[in-house]
Amino acid sequence: MRGAKSAKWVAGAAIIALAATACGGGSDSGKGKGGDSAKGAVNANGIFSVEVGEPQNPLQPANTMESNGSIVTDAIFSQLVDYDPSGKLIMVNAESVDTKDSKLWTVKLKKGWKFHDGTPVTAESYVKAWNWAANIKNAQTNASWFGDIKGFADVHPDGEKAKPKADAMSGLKVVDDSTFTIELNNPLPYFAYKLGYTVFSPLPESFYKDPKAAGEK
Repeated sequence: MRGAKSAKWVAGAAIIALAATACGGGSDSGKGKGGDSAKGAVNANGIFSVEVGEPQNPLQPANTMESNGSIVTDAIFSQLVDYDPSGKLIMVNAESVDTKDSKLWTVKLKKGWKFHDGTPVTAESYVKAWNWAANIKNAQTNASWFGDIKGFADVHPDGEKAKPKADAMSGLKVVDDSTFTIELNNPLPYFAYKLGYTVFSPLPESFYKDPKAAGEK
């Protein structure tokens, strides 16, 4: 765990302040109004109180890979999929994740899901967030997780001074509000399992007004 020796230890309700950029589920999630859960105490007002070390980076889903930041992002972001104790894939925000050739994947979202700021979670919420995270200009530490998607090299070219040729990956397409497709560079049978990682979180429109401030909040 990098930075552990010099980290400041804090306790309080800081996590709830991050909720403006978090993804919450519908009432069928079984995890309460926000659709997410975390280890820690919860008071009568529904505020989580968790002790955790100082995160290394602003808490943007694609920019968090160390323990302290991951504890927070894992607690407040729901993903398309998750896994049961036996490792079987289960649907969370996704109604289905299907493919016929392991190269072109179709994701259908469950309806009624909202971010904690009250705005709806849509297919565009995912596609825009992934394109932003993959773009080399945004310097996200986990950008390489999008490397399987067609067009990644255009938004994230090799080289320290390389400039992107595009702002969006050609492999991501919005079909409608609750459906989007993902075209990969090559067939990848286990791709659906990767979608349970926090880097594949959606983001609300409010995030893009000031990504750094959103991550710090």
